[in-house]
Amino acid sequence: MSTIATWILGLLTLLNIGLGLWQWLAGRRFGLRRRRHVDEQLPCVTVLKPLKGKTTETRRCLKSWFQQYDTKKTQLLFGIADPYDPVCDVVRELMNEFPDHDSSLVICNDERGKNPKASNLIQLLPHAKHDILIVSDADVVAPPELIEQTVSLLSNTGAGLVNCLYYLGNAENIPMKFEAAAVNGDFWSQVLQNLSFASQDYALGAVMVLRRDTIEQIGGFEAVADYLADDFHLGRLVHAAGLEVRLSKVPVECRAPMTGPAGVWRHQVRWARTIRASRPLLYAFSGVQNGTLWPLLLLSVNQSASAAAIAIACLLVRIVSACDLQRLITRSRLRTWNLLMPLVKDIIQPIILFSAFSGNTIEWRGKRYKIDASGRLIDTDNAK
Repeated sequence: MSTIATWILGLLTLLNIGLGLWQWLAGRRFGLRRRRHVDEQLPCVTVLKPLKGKTTETRRCLKSWFQQYDTKKTQLLFGIADPYDPVCDVVRELMNEFPDHDSSLVICNDERGKNPKASNLIQLLPHAKHDILIVSDADVVAPPELIEQTVSLLSNTGAGLVNCLYYLGNAENIPMKFEAAAVNGDFWSQVLQNLSFASQDYALGAVMVLRRDTIEQIGGFEAVADYLADDFHLGRLVHAAGLEVRLSKVPVECRAPMTGPAGVWRHQVRWARTIRASRPLLYAFSGVQNGTLWPLLLLSVNQSASAAAIAIACLLVRIVSACDLQRLITRSRLRTWNLLMPLVKDIIQPIILFSAFSGNTIEWRGKRYKIDASGRLIDTDNAK
């Protein structure tokens, strides 16, 4: 029995050496932040910003959008469901600080679907003056070149949608460092790993750039109004319409609110169940890629020199690649937690994977929902 276990765990460990090197190479070859040469006049754009709630990072995130592109070519629309939401004060302060911007605060208090972000976008769209639309999450800090680079990619490649990779920029406690290891060390590079053998047929929702006629062609934001993963399904619809989804070289930083262990766990489970609902088979097989668990299990059943060499090689690939990928996307100095947290993340990952398939309830924006087999949201009060 131990011989069979050794062979299985040895093969899984060798497989993860290859997968780890592939993921590392995919991240390194992409050319993060490689700027496109832009010498033409770019069109005017409207930025759609759905908002809810205020954090210590909100002002910094929103201000970065006032510091973008040509002031006369950018319209900023901030959509808020509750007119008494404290984030309204932040928006008004920024509008007063940047009076030359075409910016508006729009109250979007009609419920146009189960997904509050999509509902907000449905109500913002009639206020958009321009045909190039940028949809962005509230917690995104936009680098100065973001609009120029993404809009030029949309204009010059004939793409139907341009989206951006993202990273967590404020891992301020141990639970958030765990989440940062998942996002900064793995998520973005695994996206690129997948794109090395398949075209992108989904979108990442931190920043999405597309034309108004593309939105109209796929049925408007109403088409994703009841889905949890509105960004994923928006990209699927664009791709299904025969249009290309392109990934910008410019990543964006996300500044999450301070979160403790319970909050990070809820977010991880919601994220896992979102991915499982979107791509169940692929997510199930993702459990095979674990550069920490398999070598440790191999060492637990076989302490021979050859088994130890394979296990150590796998762990070294895991640590070095994860640290380098985090450094590449965040451009920050490595800390001790950068070395250790990917290993912790790998050990906990099977629990998260099990949680993804063991239930269909999530908590989002203070409400509980169920997710049906297609990824649609169902109010728990109405679920039978």
